[in-house]
Amino acid sequence: MAPSYKVFTSTESSMRSLDHQPSHNRTLIDSDCSISSFLPFVSSTFNSCDLRNESLDYNYSTDSNYILGFPLSNVLSISNRGSFDSLLVTSVIDKLPFEIRLKIACYLNQYDAYNLMRVNKSFFESTVSRLYHTVVIDPDYSPFNQDINQSGLKNRCQSISAITFIKMGYSLKCFFNTINQSLPIDDYHTQSQCSISYGLLISKIHFVEVPDGFNCPFDLKFFIYNSILKLENLNKFIWDSSEALPYGIIDSLPNKDRVSSLFVNLSLKKNITSKDYESFKHFKNLESLSLEPFINSCNLFQIFKSLLEGNEGAPDKLKSLRIARYNSNNNFLKSIPSSALVLTDYILELENIQLSEYDMNCILNLFILFNSYDTELMKLETFALDSIVISTLDAKRLGSFINLSILTHLELRNMTEVQFPEDIQSAMSMKDLSLRLDQGFLKSLGRKLKSLKRLSIDYREGLRDTVPSFIHMLDNLEELDVTIRWNITKLCTHESWKHLCFRYVKAILKHSKTLKKLSLDTKEDSVFCDLHKLIFTEYLLELRDMKNLMSLRLHGYSLQGCAPMLVSHLPSLEFMELFGSGAGGTPHMGLQVVHEGVLDDALRVQHVAEAISKSNGHVKFIKIDKCIFEVKENGKILPRDGLGGWFGRNVRVEMDRV
Repeated sequence: MAPSYKVFTSTESSMRSLDHQPSHNRTLIDSDCSISSFLPFVSSTFNSCDLRNESLDYNYSTDSNYILGFPLSNVLSISNRGSFDSLLVTSVIDKLPFEIRLKIACYLNQYDAYNLMRVNKSFFESTVSRLYHTVVIDPDYSPFNQDINQSGLKNRCQSISAITFIKMGYSLKCFFNTINQSLPIDDYHTQSQCSISYGLLISKIHFVEVPDGFNCPFDLKFFIYNSILKLENLNKFIWDSSEALPYGIIDSLPNKDRVSSLFVNLSLKKNITSKDYESFKHFKNLESLSLEPFINSCNLFQIFKSLLEGNEGAPDKLKSLRIARYNSNNNFLKSIPSSALVLTDYILELENIQLSEYDMNCILNLFILFNSYDTELMKLETFALDSIVISTLDAKRLGSFINLSILTHLELRNMTEVQFPEDIQSAMSMKDLSLRLDQGFLKSLGRKLKSLKRLSIDYREGLRDTVPSFIHMLDNLEELDVTIRWNITKLCTHESWKHLCFRYVKAILKHSKTLKKLSLDTKEDSVFCDLHKLIFTEYLLELRDMKNLMSLRLHGYSLQGCAPMLVSHLPSLEFMELFGSGAGGTPHMGLQVVHEGVLDDALRVQHVAEAISKSNGHVKFIKIDKCIFEVKENGKILPRDGLGGWFGRNVRVEMDRV
């Protein structure tokens, strides 16, 4: 049982002098209690992080009624300072205002913050507020990477320490139980009692991944139908785990009108009635929304119908939107055959193809909804689509409800374009058929993207490839994550794979003066799965003209032996990744042991990292296959563990979790 500690809310009465409490009720400070007895989710190790796409958002508002983004009354602040007149002050620190004590607590990791609360009772309310404000569940964080993660926030008024991290499954279960508990209230308070739960202090909760030992079906139900009901001041709920959430979480979230960021991975495989979607009506202040997987266009239609009805047809606060039919990173998807990406009336009849199987109505349904409400997403700056089948007309439809001219971030992942040449009733060669295609989705879209700075694109087409032209149409790109797709039908418009690579490299080099981040991958369509295809080394070496490039990600097998030569010409490069099992050269089985260890992988590839670091003294971090190395000032390389998420954000173009 948690020890009793005397705290009052400002809504009921002012804080009493803690010295006026009976001595047996000061066990939190005076007794040698364990961490788990009061805050069971707090780790007993120093808690830094390997926070994947984490953005701490403490709001140092000038409004005296708010501290770090939430009301003083919600963090047990003192509304009547006169109630401390009788408190015997033994230290200058006890005289500090609540705001200062809270700021001090935010610079401490969770373990130090708890210890401070134990040795100084005047820090109780401020430290509890810090411990519960932002909670991140990440089983892969490392306690040795705080300086690295903080450096990523150097341009923000944030401290990476002011986050509570949960790593173990048992700790997560304890945290769920703690949310339901009430803060200790004075038993001798003569006025009406006010029960304040720990859940009221939580403003942001981020599930990076569910830890081992966590019983997903049972424990998730407990969280959704019990613990989450206490999160009445929740502002941001982010679920990045591959484990799907029951749909009931949408209905269980309290005070939906307070939620500004919602990232969910929902399970929509069961039959859901139109009434079940009505919970989305209450999200009236969303600024960031990510929905996956919506499975089919009907689900997407119902969700956005409820959102528009709840916002009276004007979701004018939405700045970031991601919709994914499936998550291409977590799911094995059966793609449409490349031979079926161009459909004529003759092919449809001959092959007996049902267009309903393609489910091409996703963008069309959104167009119908927004058109019926006569509204647009005027403030949208980040837009992401994943695993959706589209046509040329969808570009015009998007432009009707999205202000494409202000988009700064665009993701088109695992997208498939289907073409419908008209008036073809007989057999025709692929070469002749390619001449009957219209301009395509990308060219229609590219003309309207005037402010785009960050682009991630993985795009499937038949008979042709319009991605190089699309990239060339854009101006002043700063970040580019592109996947070159190849299938046999593209021989109709390209002489060879080499010719296609040449077009991509030339399009990328157009942005050589502005591009700071580049990730280049290749895939070849296959019956069972996508296969990697080598890029010709002479084309990759042309990237040496990109003098402002700070991050570069390439398939290692394409650069065998040439990576140091390329890196030596990039004076601004800080992050380098060579991915793929062959990135370290031909596998050498002599180092293989029966029980694989962490260092074994690093030893196999460290010679590549050493060669790169010697060729360019500005490189700070190198990733070869799965191993990350830090380059010290003296030139030595040091294997680093627990930086996967942080490194990924520096080399890939991804939507921010804010």
